[in-house]
Amino acid sequence: MDFQVHIRTDGNRFDCLVYHRRNSDWVKGPIFEEATLTHEDKAQEFADRVIEWAKDAEAKSAGIVLHFAEDFATAELRPNLDLDRNLVAIREEIDRDPKACIADNSASIEENSWRILRYPGLESGATAIGVSRRWSPFLETMRKAGAERNFPVVTQTLSSPLVALLSLADFKKDGLSKPLVAILPYARFTVMGFLNREGNLLLLRSIQHRGQRGPGNLRQVISATAASLELIDPEIHLIPTDPASEQRAVEELGMVPQFGSREQEMPGVFRHAGVISVSGPSLPLEFRVATTLEIAPGTPLGGSRTFTTFRDDGWVTQDFLSSSAEASEVYPTRAEMRLLRTTKIFRTILFLGASFSLIYFGKDIVKMVGQPEWSYKEQEGLNLKQRQMMLGMEKNRIEFWDNLLDDRSRAWSAMELLPRLVKDPKEIAIRSFGYTAAPSNLSGQAKLGLVKEWKISGLTRPQELEKLTRENVTAIFNEIAARSEE
Repeated sequence: MDFQVHIRTDGNRFDCLVYHRRNSDWVKGPIFEEATLTHEDKAQEFADRVIEWAKDAEAKSAGIVLHFAEDFATAELRPNLDLDRNLVAIREEIDRDPKACIADNSASIEENSWRILRYPGLESGATAIGVSRRWSPFLETMRKAGAERNFPVVTQTLSSPLVALLSLADFKKDGLSKPLVAILPYARFTVMGFLNREGNLLLLRSIQHRGQRGPGNLRQVISATAASLELIDPEIHLIPTDPASEQRAVEELGMVPQFGSREQEMPGVFRHAGVISVSGPSLPLEFRVATTLEIAPGTPLGGSRTFTTFRDDGWVTQDFLSSSAEASEVYPTRAEMRLLRTTKIFRTILFLGASFSLIYFGKDIVKMVGQPEWSYKEQEGLNLKQRQMMLGMEKNRIEFWDNLLDDRSRAWSAMELLPRLVKDPKEIAIRSFGYTAAPSNLSGQAKLGLVKEWKISGLTRPQELEKLTRENVTAIFNEIAARSEE
């Protein structure tokens, strides 16, 4: 989330900082006191302040991350649990019914919230980690405040020692040649992590301070545990988690109280400086690790199975004080939120595609509707049909009279032969005139011709007969034939 409120509690003090993820900026957060935790009205005021702050930062949601360092308990799991096959079911079962998974009868089942932690360095190795439920009402108030104001408020409770353990990969710069022991001192307890030469975690163990400034037998516990795990001459790394408790651990280990020095009275013990932001407030180590979850590339522990598994599979970022199953069903999960965002993007793409298609095809539709055919009316069709009928009738009438007059026209052309033969009608006396036209009977021809015959009988002067030469008669016949075909 872009707006995160990180709260760290170790039982003696509270650290509250606000992290703006967009620009990776840390600022001091709202004032947090013991009354904020124990009084509901104070908790409600704190929730309102966080929501208003998030809205001022233009964030769409707020995250409250609790780094819990008030207590740290470990317990053995029942040997009949098959973690390799039923890991998911067992993780759900230990949250719902810890008694069914924890073998240690002395463990505080009701007062603590338990989670499973795998040991990647051991085959089927795991342990149960428990933290107090004291903060559950406060976190529930935060979530309810967000629901009442319709502003998502997501909470997550981290175990500070588990998160701080990841920083060992940044502090360990030289090569792996010996087993490692990581010491994480806190105000009320000290956690020890034992790693083999490959940098894989074999065991987590805690020592309760029980009112003292630090563990009174730290060296003896380290020696005994390392011997039981067959870790010979391990390197001891003191992780800077709490200044006061760290000083007590320094005295127990016989170290020279000087940062960055390897001239200690106890060989193989290394003390590392804490991390402080340059431009902002003092930044607890767990805050930096939880917001980045990055390991510097090329470091010896960066590629170990333990640190890659813890970082990538989320073992060290488990939520120890999550909401109840009934409340969780009300709020969408991270996967559901991603699905909603994907659906929103798909819906936007679909809308844009539909709009583009509508514009593209709309232009053709408008052009089509503008054509005259779309304004066609039924009455116009009836009028056109009636007009077509009238034109057909007129055509039939014209063709009828053309057929009647065609032969008559040809007859008149044939009658014109007489005046063409004799130009003076007084010089000729006609007894009879005959005209016939018959198809030629020549076979094997592609075209069929007509044979026309004129028979004229009568009297005329000898001078007129001399004019009827073959050439003159042929010319007259050709002219008559041409006029007959017109």
